[in-house]
Amino acid sequence: MLEYQVECIGSDNVTFTDLMTMILQTEANQTTVDDSTVNENLVSVAEAIAVTEAVSIIGVLAIAKYGPTSPQPRYGFARYS
Repeated sequence: MLEYQVECIGSDNVTFTDLMTMILQTEANQTTVDDSTVNENLVSVAEAIAVTEAVSIIGVLAIAKYGPTSPQPRYGFARYS
């Protein structure tokens, strides 16, 4: 868990991104890199993609039936007539 305390005095607008960039660059300069270190470079690539969706309803299972045609037309305190 990383914890930082930052104090800023100035008249320029400083954003959260500016602060984190400064902190991460300072930390990266202090980190030792040896031969066992694995670096990952993320490269964004513009790619067209088509998304389709198909839905199939195979069957419907009704576990209860309420209404005038049910054998027990009652649900809670309500009655159907």
